[in-house]
Amino acid sequence: MSQEFFTDGFANIAVTGTIVRIDLMSMVGVDKENKPRLEVKQRLIMPLDAFLRSYSMADDIVNKLMKAGVVNKRTPDAPGPTIQASTSGVTPTKKK
Repeated sequence: MSQEFFTDGFANIAVTGTIVRIDLMSMVGVDKENKPRLEVKQRLIMPLDAFLRSYSMADDIVNKLMKAGVVNKRTPDAPGPTIQASTSGVTPTKKK
C-alpha cells in the first residue's frame, strides 16, 4: 500500500554530488504577529536524474494549467517566507 503525506512546500533543496535532498515543511501554527510558523517535517531524497525528471513533469503541468487559464504567471502581492535553495552539503538529521 502506498503512503500519502501533505506538505505546505519546500523549506530547502540541497544537492550533494548526484543526490538531491528536499526538506518538506508544514505549517505548525501562527506566531504572535499571526504569521504562519513553518517547520521541516520530512525529507525527500532522490537521485539527481529523478529530480530533473520530476521538475520536467511539474513544469509541463504548470504550462498546461497556464494554457487552460487555471493559473496565471504573476508576482505575489505579499512576500511569503524566504526559502533558499542550497547546493552545499547538509548533515542528515538523526531519527529518534
